[in-house]
Amino acid sequence: MFGMNEKEIKLKTKRYIVMRKYDGSTDFYQERAFDNKDYADEYARLMVKQEAGYTYYLFEQSKDYQEKELEQEVVNG
Repeated sequence: MFGMNEKEIKLKTKRYIVMRKYDGSTDFYQERAFDNKDYADEYARLMVKQEAGYTYYLFEQSKDYQEKELEQEVVNG
Protein backbone atom coordinates (compact mmCIF):
# COMPACT_ATOMS: atom_id res chain seq x y z
CA MET A 1 0.00 0.00 0.00
CA PHE A 2 2.11 2.80 -1.32
CA GLY A 3 1.80 6.22 0.27
CA MET A 4 0.44 4.88 3.57
CA ASN A 5 2.39 4.76 6.82
CA GLU A 6 2.38 1.72 9.11
CA LYS A 7 -0.34 3.13 11.40
CA GLU A 8 -2.69 3.74 8.45
CA ILE A 9 -2.11 0.22 7.14
CA LYS A 10 -2.96 -1.31 10.54
CA LEU A 11 -6.13 0.76 10.72
CA LYS A 12 -7.22 -0.49 7.28
CA THR A 13 -6.58 -4.15 8.15
CA LYS A 14 -9.83 -6.06 8.26
CA ARG A 15 -9.41 -7.40 11.79
CA TYR A 16 -13.07 -8.09 12.63
CA ILE A 17 -14.48 -11.21 11.02
CA VAL A 18 -18.16 -12.12 11.16
CA MET A 19 -18.63 -15.85 10.95
CA ARG A 20 -21.77 -17.94 10.97
CA LYS A 21 -22.66 -21.41 12.07
CA TYR A 22 -25.76 -23.30 11.02
CA ASP A 23 -27.78 -24.40 14.06
CA GLY A 24 -26.79 -27.97 14.90
CA SER A 25 -23.49 -27.80 12.99
CA THR A 26 -19.96 -27.63 14.38
CA ASP A 27 -18.48 -25.82 11.37
CA PHE A 28 -17.98 -22.04 11.12
CA TYR A 29 -18.13 -20.19 7.81
CA GLN A 30 -16.66 -16.76 7.16
CA GLU A 31 -19.24 -14.21 6.12
CA ARG A 32 -17.41 -10.88 5.87
CA ALA A 33 -14.38 -9.06 7.27
CA PHE A 34 -14.40 -5.44 8.43
CA ASP A 35 -11.87 -2.85 9.57
CA ASN A 36 -14.37 -1.39 12.04
CA LYS A 37 -16.07 -3.31 14.88
CA ASP A 38 -19.22 -1.20 14.68
CA TYR A 39 -19.70 -2.14 11.01
CA ALA A 40 -19.21 -5.81 11.85
CA ASP A 41 -21.80 -5.59 14.64
CA GLU A 42 -24.25 -3.80 12.37
CA TYR A 43 -23.80 -6.41 9.62
CA ALA A 44 -24.32 -9.28 12.08
CA ARG A 45 -27.50 -7.71 13.49
CA LEU A 46 -28.89 -7.32 9.98
CA MET A 47 -28.02 -10.92 9.04
CA VAL A 48 -29.66 -12.28 12.21
CA LYS A 49 -32.89 -10.59 11.10
CA GLN A 50 -32.56 -11.88 7.52
CA GLU A 51 -31.31 -15.46 7.91
CA ALA A 52 -33.14 -17.88 10.17
CA GLY A 53 -31.31 -20.98 11.38
CA TYR A 54 -27.85 -19.42 11.70
CA THR A 55 -25.90 -18.15 14.68
CA TYR A 56 -23.42 -15.32 14.06
CA TYR A 57 -20.10 -14.75 15.82
CA LEU A 58 -17.47 -12.01 15.82
CA PHE A 59 -13.82 -12.98 15.70
CA GLU A 60 -11.08 -10.40 16.14
CA GLN A 61 -7.61 -10.82 14.72
CA SER A 62 -5.22 -10.07 17.55
CA LYS A 63 -1.95 -11.03 15.90
CA ASP A 64 -0.61 -11.05 12.37
CA TYR A 65 1.82 -13.95 12.08
CA GLN A 66 3.22 -12.62 8.81
CA GLU A 67 4.08 -9.22 10.28
CA LYS A 68 7.56 -10.29 11.40
CA GLU A 69 8.27 -11.83 7.99
CA LEU A 70 7.33 -8.56 6.30
CA GLU A 71 9.63 -6.58 8.60
CA GLN A 72 12.51 -8.95 7.78
CA GLU A 73 11.85 -8.65 4.05
CA VAL A 74 12.07 -4.86 4.29
CA VAL A 75 15.36 -5.05 6.20
CA ASN A 76 16.81 -7.70 3.89
CA GLY A 77 15.23 -6.49 0.67
